[in-house]
Amino acid sequence: MNYSKKDRAMRLNIQADSFNIVEKLRTDINQKGLSAELLSSNAIEEKFQARLRISTGER
Repeated sequence: MNYSKKDRAMRLNIQADSFNIVEKLRTDINQKGLSAELLSSNAIEEKFQARLRISTGER
């Protein structure tokens, strides 16, 4: 995880059992009023790794 004060955004690396879990997390964050953008995702063996950018949507 890292945070950019300049961009007012956090980048978060996550690992999940399915891509649906990653997408649900992204959707839940968006529904809470933040902006969650999927930057990348990879399937490694039976796990999914993803990188999300989470921000207030303001610049």
